[in-house]
Amino acid sequence: MTNNDGMACKAFTDIGKVHETLEEVFLPMSMSALDSQFQTSAKFWQMGTLRIASVSTTPMRAIRGKHEISFLETDYCKVLFQIAGTSMIEQGGNSAIVSAGEFSVYDAARPYSLTSGKNSRFISLILPIGHAVEWRQLLENSRPVALPTQGLAHLILQSVLYLSTGAVGTDPHSAHGVQASITALLLGELRQHAQAVRRRDSGHRCVLLDAAERYVVQNIADSELTVGSLAQSLHVSRRTLFNAFSGTGQTPYGTILDARIETFVRMLEDPAQRNRSITEMAIEAGFSEASQINRHFKKRFGATPTAYREFYHSATSFTRTTSR
Repeated sequence: MTNNDGMACKAFTDIGKVHETLEEVFLPMSMSALDSQFQTSAKFWQMGTLRIASVSTTPMRAIRGKHEISFLETDYCKVLFQIAGTSMIEQGGNSAIVSAGEFSVYDAARPYSLTSGKNSRFISLILPIGHAVEWRQLLENSRPVALPTQGLAHLILQSVLYLSTGAVGTDPHSAHGVQASITALLLGELRQHAQAVRRRDSGHRCVLLDAAERYVVQNIADSELTVGSLAQSLHVSRRTLFNAFSGTGQTPYGTILDARIETFVRMLEDPAQRNRSITEMAIEAGFSEASQINRHFKKRFGATPTAYREFYHSATSFTRTTSR
């Protein structure tokens, strides 16, 4: 890993090279290209033990499984700031689609996956937290959530962007000061988020949100599931339903669409369903026709469902073969 004075800038057209570079300078991950015209450019730098990557990429998927995590000597917190496009983070059975202007914090000491969409650009930083009790509790009780890059999160992003200019000295004293500042800001952000979640959990709004999300998941195959029918099934007005989602960065329609896409993606990635038709799986995920999922899928991931499935299973097979 180079320091801030010697920032490493790399361009890739070979997903295998991305894998090798990440293992050397960032965090080991299994990589899969989701586009035949794969291209990625990345910058890596480090201040103290804080590691930072700025990435622009065509659709790809990164997975940190139990095998990669087994080599960790300490626990890490990971933060993703989405600058352009979208990324989907999956961890512990939960998922979040992070759009431009949003960020997410997750636990790099537990298995997760990151799927980048078309023309995705993001800044990722990893921070060693050791086995600090408060950090561990905050991360273990969290799940991937897309949050607006505001307040403390905005300060963190601006600090990282300032680091990338090389204006900060790389001597140990400066590096320690920068890392301590970002660590304090990030801990403050996690505390604020945890408090917000607790406040939300104590009210009717959370009950309604949970009921809405549960109903969507249970009825995802219903192509007639709409915002109106969701509100009617929950015995509330459309306005009450929209108010419940206010401030979450999501809408009732977005929740339904995200759940359909995530259900459809899981079917595409399931080896047991590899020979099923795209139309059949789209209908099972609640889309009324294949053209509907094709439009939403290509807009989000930059590839057709067929191309995604072919590349995903080919890359997965290749990863298994080379890891033996």
